[in-house]
Amino acid sequence: MFPSLLMAGKTVQPPPLPLETLHKVLRLASLDARMLIVVAGTFALLAAAGREVPGALAGVLAVGAGTMELHGANRLREGVIDGGRWLITSQMWLLAVILGYCAWRLTHFDPAWAERVITPQLELQFNEAGIPREDIPAFVQLVYQITYVIVAVVSIVYQGGMAWYYRSKRSALTLALGSR
Repeated sequence: MFPSLLMAGKTVQPPPLPLETLHKVLRLASLDARMLIVVAGTFALLAAAGREVPGALAGVLAVGAGTMELHGANRLREGVIDGGRWLITSQMWLLAVILGYCAWRLTHFDPAWAERVITPQLELQFNEAGIPREDIPAFVQLVYQITYVIVAVVSIVYQGGMAWYYRSKRSALTLALGSR
């Protein structure tokens, strides 16, 4: 590492070396991909066990995105620059899967499900909160919709941010792989 530079009362760090950037991207991509594969795979299995086809399909497609990201990291590790493109594509693929699943959920709300999840204890808690029985299904639907909108927005920010991060490191990755 370079020592910090003092300029106009501010400490300025020089940019990391391309090889350091490569190692950082590899660590991040490998960790992100493995976590995605485990989490999405678990949700896919749970959804399949519950015979929830859209959830199982979304989970399997998300595992595919994790596999793409891991493949991209491995390509970079092998010295092949197109690995960076795999990293970016994996994030865009995952974003499309999540947004598609959220859209499906938002357009396929089952009011009968809302009735089934209201237990006597839950109804009592709603009544204590001042929500009458006849308003509970609408409230459950509103919370359901808000939840999927939040998931979609967070995914746009996170997956979009990851894709932007990987894209912003392309020149450093090119330099690092060229010097190997």
